Amino acid sequence: MSLEQRPRLRLALIASIAVIAVGLRVAYASTHADWMRGDAETYDRMARQLLDGGYLGYSDHSHRSWRPPLYPSLLALVYAVTGPSILAAKVVQSCLAAAAVVVIARLGERLHSTWAGLAGALFYATLSTEIRHSTSLYPETLLALFAAMFALSTTHEQTPRRGLYQGLLAGLMCLMQPGIALLPVLFGGALVVFRKDPRRKLATAMMLGALGVTLTPWAIRNTLLHDRFVLISTNGGFNLYKGNNPHTDVPPTSAMQPHLNAVGAAMPGGSSEVEKDKLWRKAATDWIKANPGAYAKLAARRAFAWVVPSEMIEHPTGWLITYGTMFPFLLVGGFVLVRRRDVTAIGPVLILVATLAPTVIAVYADARYRRPAMAVSAAIAGCGVAAAVGAARAKLVSRGDAAAHGDGPGPIDSSSPPPN
Repeated sequence: MSLEQRPRLRLALIASIAVIAVGLRVAYASTHADWMRGDAETYDRMARQLLDGGYLGYSDHSHRSWRPPLYPSLLALVYAVTGPSILAAKVVQSCLAAAAVVVIARLGERLHSTWAGLAGALFYATLSTEIRHSTSLYPETLLALFAAMFALSTTHEQTPRRGLYQGLLAGLMCLMQPGIALLPVLFGGALVVFRKDPRRKLATAMMLGALGVTLTPWAIRNTLLHDRFVLISTNGGFNLYKGNNPHTDVPPTSAMQPHLNAVGAAMPGGSSEVEKDKLWRKAATDWIKANPGAYAKLAARRAFAWVVPSEMIEHPTGWLITYGTMFPFLLVGGFVLVRRRDVTAIGPVLILVATLAPTVIAVYADARYRRPAMAVSAAIAGCGVAAAVGAARAKLVSRGDAAAHGDGPGPIDSSSPPPN
């Protein structure tokens, strides 16, 4: 008897994996209750600023848009309920990871393999990198949950109401990782181009509309604050220059440090933090304007920075956080592809994964220079997605032809996947 015919056992297995996810994270957090590092300290500081001062900044004395706002806002909400308890926030993160486990398992069921879903869920629950970062107050845990929910929604029939839901999820993800904006664009484009159905066109319009509505309040805030259009976030001057200068393309990254030190030492003494930020920003933008070809090369390279050996060795967590967290989706999709040989079943997962690489490109891009950078990455990701969806469409057509001649089954109804 298969798992599909034993729902209680299936639910017990999913619940057990969710308990494992929470248990591992809470156990780790209890031994590192107040431990944070890197960006986690920034998110904690921003949450306390929002709770105490009523504004989202970056430093102690100035409004900023250097970080997307959703995750520090969530931390502020947790602190408001539990007090400024870092341990409580880490417990909440553990519960979010357990929720992601459940959604990943369900995604496997919808993609025609309960065992694939359980394998992906167990991998996510026990992934050491995710355990460390979910208990260090990083936003990737919540991002993975929303991404899993988006992928799961695409396995159902596309309706205008579902499009609204997907647009909201995409908007919330963008408020943590702006590059995710490519996800609804690519998915909606695939629906419109390859599925000639007026309802799906309407669903795509509703999805993009909900995305825009979700982002609009923060974009208005940024525009009023900076006197120029900033959709979600803009980089600090130092980070912007760190990613855009003549030494950026020389691996490993640490080789650039002497150059950064020299530029910083040449700045006028006694400059304030804000003044130095402007000087770093001007140095970066001057280089971009004078070297558009070199900038385009950097943009393309960053899209696949996670596969550059020197970057993987020097900064393992940089690619493990994003790509390691999302690996369960590859595991589920790969299992289904090998076992079922069905590209159509994993189309949404392919689109999700293809969106991940271009998100790296925005790390060192300022708001005004992010558009050409994202255009390059969109072209890279779009080629892969177009090939995947084109193959899926061809397979559906061949199945339909075979069914018409009585030679085989017709297209799969995505609303009711076949049993294992």
